[in-house]
Amino acid sequence: MKTSNTISKKLFAAVLAAVLGAAALSACSNDSNSLNVDTSDPEIAAAVQAEVTDPIHFTTSKNADGTLEIIEYSGTDKAIVIPTAIDGAAVTSIGYEAFRKNEYMESVVIPTGININSYPNERRGAFEECKNLKTVVVDSTEIGVYAFADSYHVEKLVLGNSVGRIGRRAFFYAGLLTDVDFNQVKVIEDKAFYHAFGEDYPVSITLPESVTEIGEEAFEHNTSLVSVTIENPALIIGERALGYNSSESIVEGFTIIAPAGSTAEQYANENGITFKPLTAN
Repeated sequence: MKTSNTISKKLFAAVLAAVLGAAALSACSNDSNSLNVDTSDPEIAAAVQAEVTDPIHFTTSKNADGTLEIIEYSGTDKAIVIPTAIDGAAVTSIGYEAFRKNEYMESVVIPTGININSYPNERRGAFEECKNLKTVVVDSTEIGVYAFADSYHVEKLVLGNSVGRIGRRAFFYAGLLTDVDFNQVKVIEDKAFYHAFGEDYPVSITLPESVTEIGEEAFEHNTSLVSVTIENPALIIGERALGYNSSESIVEGFTIIAPAGSTAEQYANENGITFKPLTAN
């Protein structure tokens, strides 16, 4: 159903600015939903300081529990901040294809409590093929299948504390990432970051101890990804998840840094990848 604009953009903007000053983002009229964001990067700061997007531009559907799912966006804003409530009803999800092929959006902020849904077994991601999207700040519990696939200009990705699962091919061919802080992520599914990192200079990432599993080809076809530090000694690693440029070749100079005796060391040995033991700080 179509929603009417009864929420003040100015009120939302004031809330965002106030909370940002305390190093956290709140995208609703109370403090129940917050997103801790490092705003030292000017592009991230600009994204989170943008006004909450006018609800008049959203088409929503009502869930059985009275909450809302955003199913379509019709505006032309360059900076999108998803509202956590519309007409008093909580927004809890973004439906598949809601922003697909949007040509205007350059940044999007998705606050805590709003998940990015996916369509089973099909390429119909919520933010798929958004060709001008460059900055993504997200605190969804789950980032759905193909969520940002083929949005090939994404350079900045900030994952909040709530993000636990990154779905299959979520950032497939995102193309220009330079770094990702995986924060409290637990599961990274198959091909989630396939060809997602830029090729201009070497990239190194850390998978924190919270990560328990990475799926098949999760980071395949990233020639600039030269090293991965793995903190979890029991990490489950899928086939060709790390270090492969293709199904047959290893990225030149690729190195895994992990605890001695870990599953990561075993993976490195089995795949002919350089391994270095992770030393305690």
